[in-house]
Amino acid sequence: MIRSVSQSKNLSKEALFSFTNYQNDFQTQRNSRTLSLRRQNRDQPISLFKVVADQKSRVSLEAPKIETSDFLEVFNSGDEVKIIQLSDAIFKAAQAAPRSIQNIAQSRETMESYGYAFVSAESDNLIMSLLNSILVVFPLCDIESADAFIDTEISLKYYSLLLSENEYIILKTINLIITTSQVSAYCRDSILSFGVHETLISVAENAKNEFLAVLACEALDAIFKHHESIDCDKYESCVDSLIRLTQIPYPEAVNSILSILSSLSKHIIYQLFDNSIDQIALNFLQTPELVENSIILLGNMYISNMKYSKRLANAFIAMISFIQSEYAAYALCTMANLYEIVSADVQSYITPEFIRFIVDIGTTSSCEVKKMVAYFLSTLVLFMPSSLITSITFSELIEIFVEMLGCGIANIILRCIQAIDKILDSLRNSKGIPEALQIIDSNEILDILDRLISDDQQLVSVYASAMSQKITKLIR
Repeated sequence: MIRSVSQSKNLSKEALFSFTNYQNDFQTQRNSRTLSLRRQNRDQPISLFKVVADQKSRVSLEAPKIETSDFLEVFNSGDEVKIIQLSDAIFKAAQAAPRSIQNIAQSRETMESYGYAFVSAESDNLIMSLLNSILVVFPLCDIESADAFIDTEISLKYYSLLLSENEYIILKTINLIITTSQVSAYCRDSILSFGVHETLISVAENAKNEFLAVLACEALDAIFKHHESIDCDKYESCVDSLIRLTQIPYPEAVNSILSILSSLSKHIIYQLFDNSIDQIALNFLQTPELVENSIILLGNMYISNMKYSKRLANAFIAMISFIQSEYAAYALCTMANLYEIVSADVQSYITPEFIRFIVDIGTTSSCEVKKMVAYFLSTLVLFMPSSLITSITFSELIEIFVEMLGCGIANIILRCIQAIDKILDSLRNSKGIPEALQIIDSNEILDILDRLISDDQQLVSVYASAMSQKITKLIR
Protein backbone atom coordinates (compact mmCIF):
# COMPACT_ATOMS: atom_id res chain seq x y z
CA MET A 1 0.00 0.00 0.00
CA ILE A 2 1.04 3.66 -0.38
CA ARG A 3 3.12 4.91 2.58
CA SER A 4 1.59 6.99 5.29
CA VAL A 5 3.08 9.53 7.66
CA SER A 6 1.46 7.48 10.39
CA GLN A 7 1.47 3.96 8.96
CA SER A 8 4.20 2.14 7.09
CA LYS A 9 2.28 1.19 3.99
CA ASN A 10 -0.89 3.24 3.89
CA LEU A 11 -1.26 6.90 2.96
CA SER A 12 -4.85 6.76 1.83
CA LYS A 13 -7.54 7.48 2.88
CA GLU A 14 -10.83 -3.81 12.14
CA ALA A 15 -12.46 -7.64 13.78
CA LEU A 16 -12.14 -10.93 11.99
CA PHE A 17 -15.46 -12.64 11.32
CA SER A 18 -16.06 -16.23 10.35
CA PHE A 19 -18.06 -16.53 7.16
CA THR A 20 -18.42 -20.32 7.24
CA ASN A 21 -21.99 -21.41 6.62
CA TYR A 22 -23.12 -17.86 7.44
CA GLN A 23 -26.41 -18.04 5.62
CA ASN A 24 -27.30 -21.45 7.07
CA ASP A 25 -26.48 -20.30 10.59
CA PHE A 26 -28.40 -17.08 9.99
CA GLN A 27 -31.48 -18.97 8.90
CA THR A 28 -31.26 -21.34 11.87
CA GLN A 29 -31.12 -18.42 14.28
CA ARG A 30 -34.01 -16.76 12.54
CA ASN A 31 -36.20 -19.85 12.75
CA SER A 32 -35.48 -20.20 16.44
CA ARG A 33 -37.12 -16.87 17.14
CA THR A 34 -40.66 -15.70 16.70
CA LEU A 35 -41.67 -12.19 16.03
CA SER A 36 -44.23 -11.04 18.59
CA LEU A 37 -45.77 -8.17 16.75
CA ARG A 38 -49.29 -8.42 18.04
CA ARG A 39 -51.77 -6.61 15.84
CA GLN A 40 -53.81 -4.62 18.32
CA ASN A 41 -55.83 -1.51 17.73
CA ARG A 42 -55.85 0.58 20.85
CA ASP A 43 -57.58 3.91 20.82
CA GLN A 44 -56.35 5.11 24.20
CA PRO A 45 -53.19 7.27 24.23
CA ILE A 46 -49.99 5.72 25.51
CA SER A 47 -47.41 7.40 27.70
CA LEU A 48 -44.18 7.47 25.73
CA PHE A 49 -41.93 9.15 28.21
CA LYS A 50 -40.99 8.82 31.84
CA VAL A 51 -38.88 11.57 33.32
CA VAL A 52 -36.24 9.99 35.48
CA ALA A 53 -34.61 13.05 36.95
CA ASP A 54 -36.20 14.96 39.78
CA GLN A 55 -37.29 18.11 38.02
CA LYS A 56 -37.84 19.89 41.32
CA SER A 57 -34.24 19.42 42.44
CA ARG A 58 -32.54 20.72 39.30
CA VAL A 59 -33.29 22.10 35.86
CA SER A 60 -32.62 19.40 33.27
CA LEU A 61 -31.47 20.39 29.84
CA GLU A 62 -31.83 16.83 28.54
CA ALA A 63 -34.80 15.37 26.72
CA PRO A 64 -36.93 13.07 28.89
CA LYS A 65 -35.77 9.48 28.87
CA ILE A 66 -37.76 6.86 26.98
CA GLU A 67 -38.12 3.79 29.15
CA THR A 68 -37.33 0.43 27.56
CA SER A 69 -40.56 -1.02 28.93
CA ASP A 70 -42.60 1.64 27.11
CA PHE A 71 -40.57 1.07 23.97
CA LEU A 72 -41.11 -2.69 24.00
CA GLU A 73 -44.81 -2.32 24.71
CA VAL A 74 -45.29 -0.08 21.67
CA PHE A 75 -42.97 -1.87 19.24
CA ASN A 76 -44.35 -5.29 20.14
CA SER A 77 -47.93 -4.08 19.81
CA GLY A 78 -47.89 -4.03 16.02
CA ASP A 79 -49.83 -0.76 16.13
CA GLU A 80 -48.40 1.22 13.23
CA VAL A 81 -49.68 4.58 14.42
CA LYS A 82 -48.11 4.21 17.85
CA ILE A 83 -44.87 2.82 16.46
CA ILE A 84 -44.58 5.84 14.16
CA GLN A 85 -45.40 8.15 17.05
CA LEU A 86 -42.70 6.64 19.24
CA SER A 87 -40.19 6.38 16.40
CA ASP A 88 -40.64 10.08 15.63
CA ALA A 89 -40.30 10.89 19.32
CA ILE A 90 -37.03 8.94 19.49
CA PHE A 91 -35.73 10.84 16.47
CA LYS A 92 -36.51 14.18 18.11
CA ALA A 93 -35.12 13.09 21.47
CA ALA A 94 -31.86 11.98 19.86
CA GLN A 95 -31.44 15.35 18.19
CA ALA A 96 -32.05 17.18 21.45
CA ALA A 97 -30.02 14.90 23.74
CA PRO A 98 -28.55 11.65 22.39
CA ARG A 99 -27.94 10.33 25.90
CA SER A 100 -31.66 10.25 26.51
CA ILE A 101 -32.03 7.27 24.15
CA GLN A 102 -28.85 5.46 25.12
CA ASN A 103 -30.80 2.88 27.10
CA ILE A 104 -32.74 2.02 23.93
CA ALA A 105 -29.62 1.81 21.78
CA GLN A 106 -27.66 -0.34 24.22
CA SER A 107 -30.31 -2.92 24.98
CA ARG A 108 -30.19 -6.13 22.99
CA GLU A 109 -33.93 -6.66 23.54
CA THR A 110 -34.99 -3.23 22.31
CA MET A 111 -32.70 -3.25 19.27
CA GLU A 112 -33.94 -6.70 18.31
CA SER A 113 -37.50 -5.41 18.57
CA TYR A 114 -36.46 -2.35 16.54
CA GLY A 115 -35.06 -4.63 13.85
CA TYR A 116 -38.11 -6.84 13.66
CA ALA A 117 -40.41 -3.82 13.39
CA PHE A 118 -38.26 -2.41 10.58
CA VAL A 119 -38.01 -5.70 8.69
CA SER A 120 -41.77 -6.28 8.86
CA ALA A 121 -42.73 -2.67 8.01
CA GLU A 122 -44.70 -2.36 4.78
CA SER A 123 -46.17 1.13 4.56
CA ASP A 124 -43.97 3.97 3.32
CA ASN A 125 -44.88 6.12 6.33
CA LEU A 126 -43.72 3.51 8.83
CA ILE A 127 -40.60 2.68 6.82
CA MET A 128 -39.60 6.34 6.59
CA SER A 129 -40.17 6.95 10.28
CA LEU A 130 -38.10 3.93 11.27
CA LEU A 131 -35.33 4.80 8.82
CA ASN A 132 -35.06 8.26 10.35
CA SER A 133 -34.95 7.08 13.94
CA ILE A 134 -32.63 4.11 13.36
CA LEU A 135 -30.18 6.47 11.67
CA VAL A 136 -29.72 8.32 14.96
CA VAL A 137 -30.04 5.31 17.28
CA PHE A 138 -27.64 2.83 15.68
CA PRO A 139 -24.43 4.86 16.18
CA LEU A 140 -25.14 4.73 19.93
CA CYS A 141 -25.36 0.92 20.03
CA ASP A 142 -22.79 -1.28 21.69
CA ILE A 143 -21.55 -4.37 19.85
CA GLU A 144 -24.12 -6.73 21.37
CA SER A 145 -27.16 -4.56 20.66
CA ALA A 146 -25.90 -3.70 17.16
CA ASP A 147 -25.50 -7.40 16.37
CA ALA A 148 -28.99 -8.10 17.69
CA PHE A 149 -30.37 -5.50 15.28
CA ILE A 150 -28.41 -6.92 12.32
CA ASP A 151 -29.52 -10.47 13.18
CA THR A 152 -33.15 -9.63 12.34
CA GLU A 153 -32.40 -9.95 8.60
CA ILE A 154 -31.68 -6.27 8.15
CA SER A 155 -29.60 -6.96 5.04
CA LEU A 156 -32.54 -8.60 3.29
CA LYS A 157 -34.63 -5.54 4.16
CA TYR A 158 -31.93 -3.32 2.68
CA TYR A 159 -32.07 -5.39 -0.49
CA SER A 160 -35.84 -5.04 -0.84
CA LEU A 161 -35.87 -1.31 -0.05
CA LEU A 162 -33.19 -0.59 -2.65
CA LEU A 163 -35.67 -1.95 -5.20
CA SER A 164 -38.41 0.41 -3.99
CA GLU A 165 -40.14 2.73 -6.43
CA ASN A 166 -39.91 5.49 -3.82
CA GLU A 167 -36.57 7.20 -4.44
CA TYR A 168 -36.69 8.95 -1.07
CA ILE A 169 -36.85 5.57 0.65
CA ILE A 170 -33.93 4.39 -1.47
CA LEU A 171 -31.87 7.42 -0.44
CA LYS A 172 -32.69 6.96 3.25
CA THR A 173 -31.92 3.25 3.00
CA ILE A 174 -28.53 4.00 1.51
CA ASN A 175 -27.87 6.47 4.31
CA LEU A 176 -28.66 3.75 6.83
CA ILE A 177 -26.39 1.29 5.00
CA ILE A 178 -23.58 3.84 5.31
CA THR A 179 -24.25 4.39 9.01
CA THR A 180 -24.51 0.72 9.95
CA SER A 181 -21.50 -0.23 7.81
CA GLN A 182 -19.33 2.43 9.40
CA VAL A 183 -20.21 1.19 12.88
CA SER A 184 -20.45 -2.59 12.52
CA ALA A 185 -18.11 -5.15 10.91
CA TYR A 186 -20.88 -7.71 11.44
CA CYS A 187 -23.20 -5.55 9.35
CA ARG A 188 -20.64 -5.21 6.56
CA ASP A 189 -20.29 -8.99 6.44
CA SER A 190 -24.04 -9.50 6.40
CA ILE A 191 -24.41 -6.98 3.56
CA LEU A 192 -21.77 -8.76 1.51
CA SER A 193 -23.15 -12.21 2.29
CA PHE A 194 -26.58 -11.27 0.96
CA GLY A 195 -25.30 -9.39 -2.10
CA VAL A 196 -26.57 -5.95 -1.08
CA HIS A 197 -23.35 -4.44 -2.46
CA GLU A 198 -24.23 -5.80 -5.91
CA THR A 199 -27.58 -4.03 -5.75
CA LEU A 200 -25.82 -0.81 -4.73
CA ILE A 201 -23.53 -1.14 -7.75
CA SER A 202 -26.62 -1.48 -9.94
CA VAL A 203 -28.22 1.56 -8.28
CA ALA A 204 -25.08 3.62 -8.93
CA GLU A 205 -24.81 2.48 -12.56
CA ASN A 206 -28.44 3.21 -13.34
CA ALA A 207 -28.94 6.33 -11.21
CA LYS A 208 -30.86 9.03 -12.99
CA ASN A 209 -29.32 11.81 -10.91
CA GLU A 210 -25.95 12.65 -9.42
CA PHE A 211 -27.03 12.63 -5.79
CA LEU A 212 -28.23 9.04 -5.90
CA ALA A 213 -25.11 7.84 -7.73
CA VAL A 214 -22.81 9.60 -5.28
CA LEU A 215 -24.64 8.25 -2.26
CA ALA A 216 -24.61 4.68 -3.58
CA CYS A 217 -20.86 4.87 -4.18
CA GLU A 218 -20.31 6.31 -0.70
CA ALA A 219 -22.17 3.32 0.70
CA LEU A 220 -19.93 0.95 -1.25
CA ASP A 221 -16.91 2.76 0.15
CA ALA A 222 -18.26 2.38 3.70
CA ILE A 223 -18.76 -1.36 3.13
CA PHE A 224 -15.31 -2.03 1.65
CA LYS A 225 -13.24 0.47 3.63
CA HIS A 226 -12.36 -1.98 6.40
CA HIS A 227 -11.42 -4.79 4.05
CA GLU A 228 -9.22 -6.62 6.58
CA SER A 229 -12.33 -8.20 8.07
CA ILE A 230 -13.79 -9.22 4.69
CA ASP A 231 -13.34 -12.60 3.03
CA CYS A 232 -11.42 -11.87 -0.20
CA ASP A 233 -13.86 -14.00 -2.23
CA LYS A 234 -16.58 -11.48 -1.43
CA TYR A 235 -14.84 -8.56 -3.09
CA GLU A 236 -12.80 -10.26 -5.81
CA SER A 237 -16.02 -11.27 -7.55
CA CYS A 238 -17.19 -7.67 -7.92
CA VAL A 239 -13.93 -5.92 -8.87
CA ASP A 240 -14.87 -5.68 -12.55
CA SER A 241 -18.21 -4.13 -11.62
CA LEU A 242 -16.52 -1.63 -9.32
CA ILE A 243 -14.08 -0.65 -12.05
CA ARG A 244 -17.01 -0.04 -14.42
CA LEU A 245 -18.27 2.55 -11.95
CA THR A 246 -15.20 4.69 -12.65
CA GLN A 247 -16.89 5.54 -15.94
CA ILE A 248 -19.97 7.18 -14.45
CA PRO A 249 -19.97 10.95 -15.07
CA TYR A 250 -19.87 12.18 -11.47
CA PRO A 251 -16.41 12.90 -9.98
CA GLU A 252 -17.57 12.65 -6.38
CA ALA A 253 -18.94 9.16 -7.01
CA VAL A 254 -15.82 8.12 -8.90
CA ASN A 255 -13.68 9.29 -5.97
CA SER A 256 -15.46 6.81 -3.72
CA ILE A 257 -14.72 4.01 -6.18
CA LEU A 258 -11.06 5.03 -6.46
CA SER A 259 -10.89 4.96 -2.68
CA ILE A 260 -12.28 1.40 -2.65
CA LEU A 261 -9.87 0.18 -5.32
CA SER A 262 -6.97 1.78 -3.49
CA SER A 263 -7.98 0.16 -0.22
CA LEU A 264 -8.29 -3.28 -1.82
CA SER A 265 -5.34 -2.92 -4.19
CA LYS A 266 -2.89 -5.33 -2.59
CA HIS A 267 -5.50 -8.10 -2.80
CA ILE A 268 -6.68 -7.38 -6.35
CA ILE A 269 -3.52 -5.97 -7.94
CA TYR A 270 -3.54 -8.23 -11.00
CA GLN A 271 -7.21 -7.54 -11.66
CA LEU A 272 -6.46 -3.83 -11.53
CA PHE A 273 -3.69 -4.13 -14.10
CA ASP A 274 -5.76 -6.46 -16.28
CA ASN A 275 -8.45 -3.77 -16.34
CA SER A 276 -5.86 -1.03 -17.04
CA ILE A 277 -6.90 0.91 -13.95
CA ASP A 278 -3.43 2.49 -13.88
CA GLN A 279 -4.10 4.07 -17.27
CA ILE A 280 -7.56 5.13 -16.12
CA ALA A 281 -6.02 6.78 -13.05
CA LEU A 282 -3.40 8.53 -15.19
CA ASN A 283 -6.18 9.91 -17.39
CA PHE A 284 -8.04 11.09 -14.28
CA LEU A 285 -5.04 13.28 -13.41
CA GLN A 286 -6.49 15.69 -15.97
CA THR A 287 -9.63 16.08 -13.83
CA PRO A 288 -8.88 18.29 -10.79
CA GLU A 289 -11.52 16.67 -8.57
CA LEU A 290 -9.99 13.22 -9.15
CA VAL A 291 -6.29 14.02 -8.81
CA GLU A 292 -5.81 13.17 -5.14
CA ASN A 293 -7.45 9.75 -5.17
CA SER A 294 -5.89 8.90 -8.52
CA ILE A 295 -2.41 9.60 -7.16
CA ILE A 296 -3.11 7.50 -4.08
CA LEU A 297 -4.37 4.62 -6.21
CA LEU A 298 -1.30 4.74 -8.44
CA GLY A 299 0.90 4.69 -5.35
CA ASN A 300 -0.86 1.58 -4.15
CA MET A 301 -0.30 -0.27 -7.43
CA TYR A 302 3.40 -0.98 -7.06
CA ILE A 303 4.26 -4.61 -7.76
CA SER A 304 7.53 -6.43 -8.43
CA ASN A 305 6.64 -7.77 -11.85
CA MET A 306 8.67 -6.89 -14.92
CA LYS A 307 5.52 -7.20 -17.00
CA TYR A 308 4.24 -3.94 -15.51
CA SER A 309 7.52 -2.03 -15.06
CA LYS A 310 6.98 0.27 -18.05
CA ARG A 311 3.49 1.19 -16.86
CA LEU A 312 4.75 1.88 -13.34
CA ALA A 313 7.57 4.00 -14.74
CA ASN A 314 4.99 6.07 -16.61
CA ALA A 315 3.13 6.61 -13.35
CA PHE A 316 6.35 7.74 -11.63
CA ILE A 317 7.08 10.22 -14.42
CA ALA A 318 3.51 11.56 -14.29
CA MET A 319 3.94 12.37 -10.58
CA ILE A 320 6.78 14.82 -11.23
CA SER A 321 4.35 17.49 -12.41
CA PHE A 322 2.55 17.38 -9.04
CA ILE A 323 5.46 17.82 -6.64
CA GLN A 324 4.97 21.59 -6.61
CA SER A 325 1.21 21.37 -6.21
CA GLU A 326 -1.15 20.95 -3.30
CA TYR A 327 -0.81 17.20 -3.90
CA ALA A 328 2.95 17.24 -3.32
CA ALA A 329 2.88 14.93 -0.28
CA TYR A 330 0.81 12.33 -2.13
CA ALA A 331 2.94 12.59 -5.28
CA LEU A 332 6.23 12.24 -3.40
CA CYS A 333 4.96 9.26 -1.46
CA THR A 334 3.74 7.60 -4.64
CA MET A 335 7.09 8.25 -6.31
CA ALA A 336 8.89 6.67 -3.35
CA ASN A 337 6.79 3.53 -3.65
CA LEU A 338 7.23 3.27 -7.39
CA TYR A 339 10.95 4.00 -7.34
CA GLU A 340 11.54 0.87 -5.28
CA ILE A 341 10.18 -1.14 -8.20
CA VAL A 342 11.29 0.81 -11.28
CA SER A 343 14.49 2.57 -10.18
CA ALA A 344 16.40 1.40 -13.26
CA ASP A 345 13.66 2.63 -15.62
CA VAL A 346 13.54 6.17 -14.18
CA GLN A 347 17.14 6.65 -13.03
CA SER A 348 17.80 9.13 -15.82
CA TYR A 349 15.43 11.54 -14.07
CA ILE A 350 17.32 11.35 -10.76
CA THR A 351 20.02 13.92 -11.43
CA PRO A 352 21.86 16.06 -8.84
CA GLU A 353 19.77 19.00 -10.07
CA PHE A 354 16.58 17.04 -9.48
CA ILE A 355 17.70 16.14 -5.95
CA ARG A 356 18.43 19.81 -5.17
CA PHE A 357 15.05 20.75 -6.61
CA ILE A 358 13.32 18.30 -4.25
CA VAL A 359 15.39 19.50 -1.28
CA ASP A 360 14.40 23.10 -2.04
CA ILE A 361 10.74 22.06 -2.05
CA GLY A 362 11.24 20.47 1.36
CA THR A 363 12.85 23.53 2.89
CA THR A 364 10.12 25.88 1.67
CA SER A 365 7.03 23.72 2.21
CA SER A 366 4.84 22.62 5.11
CA CYS A 367 6.00 20.09 7.67
CA GLU A 368 3.87 17.36 6.10
CA VAL A 369 5.42 17.91 2.68
CA LYS A 370 8.88 18.04 4.24
CA LYS A 371 8.30 14.61 5.80
CA MET A 372 7.40 13.18 2.41
CA VAL A 373 10.41 14.90 0.83
CA ALA A 374 12.63 13.15 3.38
CA TYR A 375 10.86 9.86 2.77
CA PHE A 376 11.21 10.12 -1.00
CA LEU A 377 14.85 11.22 -0.91
CA SER A 378 15.81 8.54 1.58
CA THR A 379 14.13 5.97 -0.67
CA LEU A 380 16.16 7.24 -3.62
CA VAL A 381 19.37 6.84 -1.64
CA LEU A 382 18.48 3.34 -0.51
CA PHE A 383 17.49 1.99 -3.91
CA MET A 384 19.88 3.73 -6.27
CA PRO A 385 23.24 2.16 -7.12
CA SER A 386 25.89 2.88 -4.47
CA SER A 387 28.18 4.21 -7.18
CA LEU A 388 25.84 7.18 -7.66
CA ILE A 389 25.53 8.18 -4.01
CA THR A 390 28.46 10.58 -3.82
CA SER A 391 27.28 12.49 -6.89
CA ILE A 392 23.97 13.42 -5.28
CA THR A 393 25.18 14.00 -1.71
CA PHE A 394 25.40 17.52 -0.29
CA SER A 395 24.97 19.04 3.17
CA GLU A 396 21.35 20.22 2.72
CA LEU A 397 20.30 16.68 1.86
CA ILE A 398 21.84 15.33 5.05
CA GLU A 399 20.29 18.17 7.06
CA ILE A 400 16.79 17.14 5.96
CA PHE A 401 17.46 13.53 6.95
CA VAL A 402 18.83 14.57 10.35
CA GLU A 403 15.94 16.97 10.99
CA MET A 404 13.36 14.32 10.13
CA LEU A 405 14.88 11.95 12.68
CA GLY A 406 12.79 13.99 15.09
CA CYS A 407 9.54 13.87 13.10
CA GLY A 408 8.00 11.17 15.30
CA ILE A 409 7.00 8.95 12.36
CA ALA A 410 8.73 5.58 12.65
CA ASN A 411 8.68 4.74 8.96
CA ILE A 412 10.31 8.02 7.99
CA ILE A 413 12.83 7.86 10.84
CA LEU A 414 13.95 4.37 9.83
CA ARG A 415 14.36 5.37 6.19
CA CYS A 416 16.39 8.44 7.15
CA ILE A 417 18.69 6.43 9.41
CA GLN A 418 19.25 3.90 6.63
CA ALA A 419 19.90 6.66 4.08
CA ILE A 420 22.44 8.39 6.33
CA ASP A 421 24.12 5.05 6.92
CA LYS A 422 24.42 4.32 3.19
CA ILE A 423 25.75 7.81 2.46
CA LEU A 424 28.39 7.52 5.19
CA ASP A 425 29.48 4.14 3.86
CA SER A 426 29.72 5.45 0.30
CA LEU A 427 31.72 8.50 1.32
CA ARG A 428 33.99 6.51 3.60
CA ASN A 429 34.72 3.96 0.87
CA SER A 430 35.32 6.54 -1.85
CA LYS A 431 36.87 9.47 0.01
CA GLY A 432 37.80 8.26 3.47
CA ILE A 433 36.47 8.74 6.99
CA PRO A 434 37.34 12.45 7.38
CA GLU A 435 35.36 13.30 4.24
CA ALA A 436 32.43 11.22 5.47
CA LEU A 437 32.36 12.97 8.83
CA GLN A 438 32.49 16.42 7.23
CA ILE A 439 29.03 15.92 5.76
CA ILE A 440 27.33 15.57 9.16
CA ASP A 441 27.25 17.42 12.46
CA SER A 442 28.21 14.42 14.58
CA ASN A 443 27.27 16.08 17.88
CA GLU A 444 23.77 16.98 16.67
CA ILE A 445 23.01 13.61 15.16
CA LEU A 446 24.34 11.73 18.20
CA ASP A 447 22.08 13.79 20.49
CA ILE A 448 19.06 12.95 18.35
CA LEU A 449 20.00 9.28 18.13
CA ASP A 450 20.41 9.09 21.90
CA ARG A 451 16.83 10.28 22.29
CA LEU A 452 15.62 7.77 19.72
CA ILE A 453 17.33 4.91 21.54
CA SER A 454 14.68 5.24 24.25
CA ASP A 455 11.86 5.42 21.68
CA ASP A 456 8.77 3.32 22.41
CA GLN A 457 9.03 1.60 19.03
CA GLN A 458 11.65 -1.09 19.36
CA LEU A 459 12.77 -1.06 15.74
CA VAL A 460 13.50 2.67 15.88
CA SER A 461 15.45 2.13 19.09
CA VAL A 462 17.51 -0.70 17.56
CA TYR A 463 18.37 1.25 14.41
CA ALA A 464 19.20 4.41 16.37
CA SER A 465 21.49 2.47 18.69
CA ALA A 466 23.35 0.84 15.79
CA MET A 467 23.72 4.17 13.99
CA SER A 468 24.98 5.88 17.14
CA GLN A 469 27.60 3.21 17.71
CA LYS A 470 28.74 3.43 14.09
CA ILE A 471 29.20 7.21 14.15
CA THR A 472 30.96 7.05 17.51
CA LYS A 473 33.47 4.54 16.09
CA LEU A 474 34.06 6.73 13.03
CA ILE A 475 34.80 9.72 15.24
CA ARG A 476 37.32 7.77 17.26
